[in-house]
Amino acid sequence: MLSVRQQKMLIHLLEKGDYVKLADFQHQFDISMRTVRHDLLFLEDWLQQQHITLERNRKLGVFIHVDEKERYSLVAQLQKRPNFVDAKERTKLMLKQLLEGSKVASEQFLSEFQISKNTFLLDVQSVREWLVAHKLELIREQGLMYIQGKESDVRRAYLELLRENFTEDKILQLILGRSESNLIGMSNGDWFKLEEIDTLNDVVLQLEKELQIEFSDSSYSALILHLLMAVERLRANHLIKMDQDLLDELKASSEFRLIQKIISSQLTDFEIIIPEEEIGYITQHVLGAQRGQDESQEDKMYVDMAEKIVTKVEERLNLPIMDRGKVIEGLAIHLKPAFYRYKYNLQCENPLLDQMEIMYGSLLTVIEEIVQSLFEPLSLYFNRHELSYIALHVCSGLDQRVLPYKTKVAIVCSSGLGTSAILQRKMTALYPQVTVVKKYSYKELFNTKVIEAELLISTIDIQFPLSIPVINVSPLLTSADQRKLLSFIGEPQKVEQEEGKLLQLVNEVLQIMEKHSTIHQQHELMTDLFSYFQGQAKSEMNKHLSDFLPVHSIHLQERETDWIKVIEMSNALLMKSGCTNKAYEVSLIEMANQSNHHFIITEGVAFPHAAPENGVFETGFSLITLKEPIRFGARKEKVWLILTMAATDQHQHLKALATILEALNDQEFMELLRYGSDPKEIWQQLRKKEAQSQ
Repeated sequence: MLSVRQQKMLIHLLEKGDYVKLADFQHQFDISMRTVRHDLLFLEDWLQQQHITLERNRKLGVFIHVDEKERYSLVAQLQKRPNFVDAKERTKLMLKQLLEGSKVASEQFLSEFQISKNTFLLDVQSVREWLVAHKLELIREQGLMYIQGKESDVRRAYLELLRENFTEDKILQLILGRSESNLIGMSNGDWFKLEEIDTLNDVVLQLEKELQIEFSDSSYSALILHLLMAVERLRANHLIKMDQDLLDELKASSEFRLIQKIISSQLTDFEIIIPEEEIGYITQHVLGAQRGQDESQEDKMYVDMAEKIVTKVEERLNLPIMDRGKVIEGLAIHLKPAFYRYKYNLQCENPLLDQMEIMYGSLLTVIEEIVQSLFEPLSLYFNRHELSYIALHVCSGLDQRVLPYKTKVAIVCSSGLGTSAILQRKMTALYPQVTVVKKYSYKELFNTKVIEAELLISTIDIQFPLSIPVINVSPLLTSADQRKLLSFIGEPQKVEQEEGKLLQLVNEVLQIMEKHSTIHQQHELMTDLFSYFQGQAKSEMNKHLSDFLPVHSIHLQERETDWIKVIEMSNALLMKSGCTNKAYEVSLIEMANQSNHHFIITEGVAFPHAAPENGVFETGFSLITLKEPIRFGARKEKVWLILTMAATDQHQHLKALATILEALNDQEFMELLRYGSDPKEIWQQLRKKEAQSQ
């Protein structure tokens, strides 16, 4: 039987439905290329037993072609727990049993996972460290294990464990569009029974109907997970505790009484008794949920608060908020559950916070000062995650313009009004050639028969068929997202043609051509493409990459972990060749510190370069590989190869760029570069490539 990692590799192949490069598996699972090959050999043997072929291509990677019957068979196999469960998966399963409130015998884990005592002790240490990070303690006594800590911390930890295994996308796909394709890897029975999620979905739907609200997609899936947690812990006879004064306050609310009635009538088949304390926790969750529609938009207190925030922001920035009424309305809807989340100490995390810190850090600080000063009399203090959601609403009203539109675009967001609004603002600011005609939640889209748009832009994976193209993006529309949109709606305003972007563009054109034709002189074609996009005559490009990259400028298997020091090393190699001075290094670091830099030209590869006026004397390259990947620049993307260029003009190095692109698409050469330690061998291989292309 397959291991957990091998199962996940198979799931990835089935979900992608296309070739997957070996390097993708290496980065996804943080394993060596040797381990990737070993797993694929094992997977290939296993698939052959199922009469399925694993196709291999030296350039493209590996691919599985299956018909519906074969796919159904594989899905059924993947629902079973593997004979070998890796350490990471064992830790999760042990945590689940312990967080349900059980006292578990150590011998039970040893027997269940068929592991040695030494392996078990290592797993216990991993469990202990995870619990400590979540303010909980693991107790071991008389052969039993159990968790000690506050009820609120236990619940918070259990929900986080569930979220690690079942993302919002997966939960929504499971509820709204169950099919063999989106059941892949969802559950092997260790976490919950798939049929039970239907009953819990009915509970949430009835809550929406009775409360006359609509939960946002993220709140909808979070409530399902909360109910799953509650059911499992009650089945384990866990004693649910809540402060009596808080429980009495919640019992006085209309929401508590309605939830109690619905839960009592809907969960009879589960054969569990739902105590008032659990109803109280569910009530807290409902009150703290983000809603798509809510009567709170008419609640004067929250509207007043929202208007004060918007007014203060306008005063501080000396800028008007466009569509002011809509921004205030959306912010008011958000503030009510935000107040409840603070009151009941409910966890709130914004997955966009890191990107927002980079792109809107100063604005976040301004909003933090304004909000904390306004709410201080109420003894309310929002954390940075909650403040970033408020910032999303405010950002949606900044710098909007009336522009001529052409392409009709619809937006799908699951995180609430602010997220969809900021994505719409980014779209209209960057793309005057489009108009956003509609914003959907995942649920709304699933129930929509006709979409009056030519393109759907989504922040969540769509796992059901649609009649129009779908592009997945971040709500902040990063440069990587803009590249995805290029072939559909063209370039954004003021796009700079940098060398890194030119490499990507030529590579994309080449891949399209390879799909429809056979290319006999690839290097010559790439050279012509570079000269065409740069508007240069081919005769101006005389030198090869090896002419600009001497052996002494190649350093392999460096152990540096700081990206700034890596840039300093790379520029030191250029300075040694007389190509640059210290000013060039400063320019590269400043550019990499900007979130919109284009230095990452493909996964794992950084291509730092700056304009000639920033300290360039001669055209040259330096090449550094790292023993372990590091987080590079403001965007913190993992890289292991840093190829730095200094160019005195726009044409001398174009033939060299063609060689670089050819090398990046040669999997065998990239593996040599990734693990090689002889600079002379790398240089000779580049010379060989250049000779073959002539």
